[in-house]
Amino acid sequence: TGSSFSHFTNPSSDAQRNTAPYQQDLPTLANISVLAVDDITRTCTVNAWGRHWSGLLTASATWLDSVVVDGNLTIASGATLHIEPGTVIKVSPGVSISIEGIIEADARLGLQQIVFDCSVTNQRWAGLRINSDDAGNVLGNVALRHAERGVIVRDGHLILDGCGLQQCGYGAVYASSTGSITNCNIWDCDRFGGLLIDGAVSVRDNLFHYNNQGGVRVVRGDHYFARNTIRYNGDGHDSTRVPWGGLEVLGASVDLKCNHIEQNEGPGLFVFAGGYAAMNNHKWNDVNDNMLAATLLQYDYGQVHVQGGLVSLCDGLNSIYSAPDTGRLVWNSFVDSVSLCMTRNCWGTTNTANIASRLPANTGFLPFLPSDLECNTVPLDSGAIDPVTMLFNQGWDQEHQGLFDAAIITYDSLIFTYPKSLYAKVALDRVFFCKKAAEWSWSQIRQYFLDLAADSSKDSSLANQCRTTAAWCLANMNDFYGAMTELRALADSSTKEEEVIRNQLTLLLVELKQNHTDSLFSFPGHPDRPAAGLDAVPSEVRTEVADAALVTFTEGIDALLRGAYVVKNADANQPLGTVIPERFALYQNYPNPFNPNTEIKFDLPEDVHVKLKIFNTLGRLVTTLADEIRPAGSYRLTWDGKDQHGTAVASGVYVYQINAGNFSDAKKMALIR
Repeated sequence: TGSSFSHFTNPSSDAQRNTAPYQQDLPTLANISVLAVDDITRTCTVNAWGRHWSGLLTASATWLDSVVVDGNLTIASGATLHIEPGTVIKVSPGVSISIEGIIEADARLGLQQIVFDCSVTNQRWAGLRINSDDAGNVLGNVALRHAERGVIVRDGHLILDGCGLQQCGYGAVYASSTGSITNCNIWDCDRFGGLLIDGAVSVRDNLFHYNNQGGVRVVRGDHYFARNTIRYNGDGHDSTRVPWGGLEVLGASVDLKCNHIEQNEGPGLFVFAGGYAAMNNHKWNDVNDNMLAATLLQYDYGQVHVQGGLVSLCDGLNSIYSAPDTGRLVWNSFVDSVSLCMTRNCWGTTNTANIASRLPANTGFLPFLPSDLECNTVPLDSGAIDPVTMLFNQGWDQEHQGLFDAAIITYDSLIFTYPKSLYAKVALDRVFFCKKAAEWSWSQIRQYFLDLAADSSKDSSLANQCRTTAAWCLANMNDFYGAMTELRALADSSTKEEEVIRNQLTLLLVELKQNHTDSLFSFPGHPDRPAAGLDAVPSEVRTEVADAALVTFTEGIDALLRGAYVVKNADANQPLGTVIPERFALYQNYPNPFNPNTEIKFDLPEDVHVKLKIFNTLGRLVTTLADEIRPAGSYRLTWDGKDQHGTAVASGVYVYQINAGNFSDAKKMALIR
C-alpha cells in the first residue's frame, strides 16, 4: 500500500499470477483479491488497473484507467480522491462510494469522460454520496449510470457540470446542500431527474427528459433555475392521481428564467404547500403543450397548477399555452376567488374570451403578448401593478442584491399592512431566508416567528405558518424531538387543509434531517437520548438508515400530493376533526438509531385487523406490538427495545413488519446500546 502499481507490477494481473514470486509471496488469491483501503495511511497514487477497493480511505489517492469497487468505500475527512479523465469505475450491486473528504473528478478539459457504472448488467449500485461541504468537490464530464440514487449530496457542496446521469432511481439529489447543476443531461430515471431538498442550488443549462415520475422536484430551500429544458417527463403516472410532470415546487422558492418546460405528461409547473415560483418581471419562460395525459385522466390540471402556493406572473413575458387553444392555462385550486396579476404574458392566442376562460377567475391578464418572445429580448414597458405586488417585488429585488436587512424591512411592511394577501405568506418565507443570509442565529429567527405568531391581529393561517417555521428552527438547532412535538400539536389543531399539508411537509423534512445530520444523537429534551455518539454507529448502518429515511420522505411527499391526508368534517363552518389517511402506510421509526425506545407510525384508511411485529435479522420473532382490530386513523406505537419476555435485546439491526388486511410492509431500524 502506498506504492504506485502498473499493469506489469500489479500482483493480481493475469501476467503476474503464475510467476514464482507471486506464488511464494501471495500464496492464495483470496489474500490479494481485495485491496484493503483501510491500510492506506499516506498520500499515494494508485494505478488501480483491475484493482478492488473497499473500506475506509484515510489518505489521498488518484484513480486512473480501470477501477473496481466491490464493497462500500468511504473517503475519510481530510483525504482527497482524484480521478483522472478516461477512468472507468465499476461498482458492485448495492455498493456505495461515500465522500467525507474531497472528490476531484473533473474531465471537462479532457477528451474522455470519467465513467461510473454497475459491474453487473441489469443491476444497480447504490450511488455516489457527497457528505462534505468542501468547495473543491466537483464532478465534471462524468457519466454516471445504473445507480439507485446517482449522486446524493447530504449537508454538503458539489459542483456538477457537464455530466450525464442515466437510468438511475434518482438522478441528482441535494439534501440541505449547496452547489450547482450545470450543462448536464439527466434522463431515463425511475423517479425524478433532480430532487432538491432545502439548501440553495443553482440549476442552469440542463436537459431533464424521459424521467419516469417527473423532471425535477424541489422541496423547501431557495433555488435558481435558468435556461433548462424539462420535457417528456412523467410517463410513470396512473389514472388515480395527478400525473407527474415537469417541475414540482413544494414549500420552496424558485426563481425561474428562460426555461423551456414542455410536453410533460402532467402540469409543466406544479406549485404546492406554500411554494413560490417567481416568473414575473421579464423572465421569458416557456411552459407549453404539457398535460399530455389529460385524456387518460379525463381532467385537465393546467399548464401551471397551483395548490396552496403562489406563482408570480405579473409582467412576466412568459409564454404559456397549449395547442390547440384549449385546456387550462393556469389553475389555482385553493384561491380561485383571489385577484391575480398575470399581465404581459403570451397565452398562444389573441382571443381575449378564450384566454379568460382558461385562467382562474378574477385574473388580470391584460395586456397580453400576441406572440412568443425570445429569451432576453428588449423588455416592454410595465403596466400598472397593484401595491402588494409592487411591495413584494421591491423586497425581492433588495434580497437578490444582497440587501438582506432592507429586504426584511420591506417584507415586514407587507406582512403587517396586507396580512391576508397571498404575498404575505410568501413574504414570511422570504424573511426566513433573509435572516439566515444575514446570519441571524436560529434561536433569534425562532423568536421572531414566535412573536409574530402571538400577534392576535394576524390571520390564523399566517400564525400557523409562523409556528411551523419556528418548529423548523428547532430542527436546525438539532432539537428534533422538540420540533416534531410542536409540529404534531400544530397538525392536531389546524383548521384548514392548507395548514395540515404545510405542517405534514415540514414534519417530513424534520424526520429526514434528523437522519442526515451528524447530530443524530444530540436532540435535547428527548427522554431516550443514547449515551453513545455517532461514532458508535457503523458507517454501513448510517448509510442504510439515511437511505431508508430518503425513501420514507419521498413516499410521504407522494402521499401528500395524491391527497392521502384529507380533512374529516371539512365543512367550512366546522372545526377540523381527524386527518384520516387515504392509503395504508408504514413509516420509518423515530429516532433511528435509538436507545432504548423508538416510535413506529402507521396509517390505516379503514377499520382493519392490524399486526405489527418485531423480528431480528435471522427472522425470529422478538415481540408483537399490535394484534387487534383498530379503527381508521394514524397510529404511533413505542418499542422499548425488549423482547416478548421483557428482556432487553442486544444492539443490532431489527425489522418491523405490519400486516393489515391485504397490506404488508417492513422496514429496518438500528438499536445502539
